[in-house]
Amino acid sequence: MRKYKLAVIGTGPRSRSYLKTWMREKDIEICAIADLSPETRQSAKEQCSLSGSVREYGDWQELNSCERDLDGAAIILPNHLHHAAALAFLKRGIPIMLEKPMTTTMKDSEEILRLVSETHGRVLMGYVLRSVEFYKQAHALLESGVVGNIVSVQMDELAGLYETSAIQRGEWRRQTCMSGGAMMEKCSHDMDILAWFAGGRPTALNSFGGSRIFRPNPMLPDRCRECHLEKECIYFKEDALCIWNADKDVADTQSVNMEFSNGIVANFMLTFHCFGERAGRNLHLVGTRGRLWGNAEMNELAYQVNGENEARRVSLPVHASGHYGGDEPHALEFLKLVRDPSYRPRQDAYAGYLSNAMCIAADLSMSEGRRVRFHYDADGFLSFSS
Repeated sequence: MRKYKLAVIGTGPRSRSYLKTWMREKDIEICAIADLSPETRQSAKEQCSLSGSVREYGDWQELNSCERDLDGAAIILPNHLHHAAALAFLKRGIPIMLEKPMTTTMKDSEEILRLVSETHGRVLMGYVLRSVEFYKQAHALLESGVVGNIVSVQMDELAGLYETSAIQRGEWRRQTCMSGGAMMEKCSHDMDILAWFAGGRPTALNSFGGSRIFRPNPMLPDRCRECHLEKECIYFKEDALCIWNADKDVADTQSVNMEFSNGIVANFMLTFHCFGERAGRNLHLVGTRGRLWGNAEMNELAYQVNGENEARRVSLPVHASGHYGGDEPHALEFLKLVRDPSYRPRQDAYAGYLSNAMCIAADLSMSEGRRVRFHYDADGFLSFSS
């Protein structure tokens, strides 16, 4: 049996979810891993039962120069490091899994897209939501025409404790120069889903928001361990930064209103610090014959045809892995790319480029108080105007 050799760059929690799936495949060999932290590499090896023969590197550049026989590379690094690593492996003709978002700037995304076009490179973007049954079945229902042609889409990301803490005070996520901003870090998934459901390209958007919740509080210290609200604050964590006073420039509340090339309009709301029933990701689509709605967190999906008295509930499987069950099938999607040179996933480099553009345009609109229009050239590259 042929063994397909994979390298994994970045061995934090995201990569471990995928590693556990890949380790069950008999024709897959994890031959090399890279991470700045020896402790993180060791923890990944133990949690994912990696072979003692797996080669370890302190950075992806060293791995790239030493590992000359690879069939695929998974790049799961902080957002601002995606660009250089993606270019390096694509130039070698190696198919890559690139964690979302594609990059943090339009320029960097365009460089990757041009290289993919010139070399026929193959990229699986880390849009795991496309592998989630909740979204797959919602999309299938839309394609079936049961609710008619889509008129409008409403989606929400009402982020809870873990996501709020990670982005509002995380080591690199709280700084736009590294994360690309809260919309890009948290919701590039959702921008991709919106474009997928709409079946068209975005043509214009408006966005409003900013820091509405986690504003600096002079009555609180800079670190949790110095705080007197230990028993009252749900974000208290001994060694963490105060979530209110952390040095950050990312939004905690942002709405995006969009129009697509086929006339569909959409609204997306991102808000952190949300708990309880119907928090998480919500979906509501209106069609010419009916409506479809649900909550991914609760694994509930339903639709109603106009004129019928009752809604129809959609049966969904119980989540079997992270991201509402999407992590495992997404990991297997990458193996399709590795095993079959002719395979081209839907979550490709252009999907990554469009999602990046939507997030960047949203932040431009929010910060500059203007409507942003999208203009596409013959190759699909875009520019913005008011």
